[in-house]
Amino acid sequence: MTNEHINNLPSGVVLYGGGSQARIVRPIIESNDSKIIAVIDDTPDLESPFPDIPVYQGFEDFKSDHTNLLFGFGFLLAIGNNKNGRNARRKEGLADLLTSERMKPITIAHETAYLDPLSKVGKGTQIMAGANIIAYAQIGEHCLINTGASIDHDCNIGDYVDIGPQATLCGEVNVGDRAYIGANATVLPGIIIGNGAVVGAGSVVTKDVPLSTIVKGNPAK
Repeated sequence: MTNEHINNLPSGVVLYGGGSQARIVRPIIESNDSKIIAVIDDTPDLESPFPDIPVYQGFEDFKSDHTNLLFGFGFLLAIGNNKNGRNARRKEGLADLLTSERMKPITIAHETAYLDPLSKVGKGTQIMAGANIIAYAQIGEHCLINTGASIDHDCNIGDYVDIGPQATLCGEVNVGDRAYIGANATVLPGIIIGNGAVVGAGSVVTKDVPLSTIVKGNPAK
């Protein structure tokens, strides 16, 4: 895998999720010569986050207007706040649905993020402003690497993982699928974070975290 797919966007992109994350990613998408053509959200009667872009309630509502055009669209899951794990499962299901409809996930990085040429980033992942992805780090699919987060050398991040703002993962950390690392948390070198685990904001993780476990504090426990 190379990172040539990052910010290599189709002309039209659909956002699934009409909350704050949609507003954050719009400038990144538009700075890469693409356009958001629709927002989809399952919330009843949700107003579009953008006055110039329509919002559809659920995928079927969107599909009914665009049946013959889906193949040409990219999509991004603009859904954050995965600290209870439900959003990760939801994103996984949505990614499967949209891909089955021949839509393609896009991968974006803010212009101020640093991605080492020897790092690898999976499809559908979003890398926010000021994040740092260091050499030999590998990030899975449909992850959210938030503002100022640091992923150091040889880290391995699974799919559907959220890394909070200013979180620091030291070298050779492994994070399982659907895990959540809170804002300003620090994970020491070589630690393993299990699938679905949650690390609270500001925590310092000094030992492995089993799957589906919530830890917090300094040291995290």
